[in-house]
Amino acid sequence: MAGRILIMEDSRALLKQLETILIKHGYKVETATDGHSGLQKAFNNHYNLILVDLMMPEVDGFEVIKAFKHESIETPTIAFSAHPAHLVEAKALALGAADFMQKPLKEATLLAFVRKYLDNTTAEEDINTEIILPYEEDQPYLVQLKACYICGYDNVNVFRLRAETIYEDWSLGIVPQYQNAKGFVPWNHLRTMVSVCPSCLFSSIDPDDFAPDRHNLDFPYKPEAKRLLARNISTRRRILDDKYELNLQFTNPNRKLDLTIKSFLLAERSANGLMMGDKDGVYCDLGTCIVLRGVLQFIENEDKNALMDTLREALNIFLNQLKIVGIRRSVIARAYYFIISLHIALSESIKANEMKEALEKIYANVNPEDTTEEENIWNERLQNIWNDGVDLDAIKNLELW
Repeated sequence: MAGRILIMEDSRALLKQLETILIKHGYKVETATDGHSGLQKAFNNHYNLILVDLMMPEVDGFEVIKAFKHESIETPTIAFSAHPAHLVEAKALALGAADFMQKPLKEATLLAFVRKYLDNTTAEEDINTEIILPYEEDQPYLVQLKACYICGYDNVNVFRLRAETIYEDWSLGIVPQYQNAKGFVPWNHLRTMVSVCPSCLFSSIDPDDFAPDRHNLDFPYKPEAKRLLARNISTRRRILDDKYELNLQFTNPNRKLDLTIKSFLLAERSANGLMMGDKDGVYCDLGTCIVLRGVLQFIENEDKNALMDTLREALNIFLNQLKIVGIRRSVIARAYYFIISLHIALSESIKANEMKEALEKIYANVNPEDTTEEENIWNERLQNIWNDGVDLDAIKNLELW
């Protein structure tokens, strides 16, 4: 049986909209257009969840939440507001709110937050785990539906390569090329390497930065990162032009070059936020996004000086990864691969040699049987680049689109 929800909102139009959405999905809903009547209902009835607008007249949402705490009402309360999160969220949570939603409230976001607190009252058949969309036999990728840890949106398209259909070739050093097996449609995974939440534009090249489904929204990193990313939605939106219909563009695998570049810019913004969460390997993620974005811009405008500046920016990021204590060896191998490849691309052979010697010292005392497949892949790629070099002119002539 679905849960019973009380909504307090002074806008009757929005109140009706929220009520309609929740009733459609099987929830029992009662409403109040002001804090005073909302408190009376909360004190005299039992609810599984309460949604409170913070900016109601007379008795506002802050006073409502404070009264709940004073009267020992333990029903989870989600505050929401059109005011910027950084101005109101911390106060609401300090007073006792369980969570905060930023207006405008989209249906998917609303349902994700509600289901987060009413999982135990949701029908078993409504629970989704690892949803893979139907695909053609000759399609080289799968589309997995995931949920956004930041806003709860539960229809994020994550594009995953089918390992048996495509080969990732790093012979150019700083950018992968994709070779398709016979019988499969040619595909350039750079288009969809970045997964983007259409609701809040949180983006990442790491599929694990998105929740497996809407019932597992516990953020895997330090909460400071989630709060920062939730506040910086407007910053990410400024990266995009108004012409983009986000739900259409970022769910479509055939992203054009300009939108693909913007997807990497969004991932850079998100990775900067994840640094506060102490995510293992986040500097490698950020550095990779910067490199690939720079390569795509180079293909677009053929500005080699701009590319070199971008590669230097990325190099500093990868070097910062090595300063983090306790990271996995696979992350170290990936960081060294890019550091050495970038030094080669920047014609800094002495530094490249120094870093290669440093990596060899790390592995001098490592039993080969103890290395992971991921480590071995990056180290093998590095050996190939060390032998063949990095040809930026060959990158310029890539026909990716």
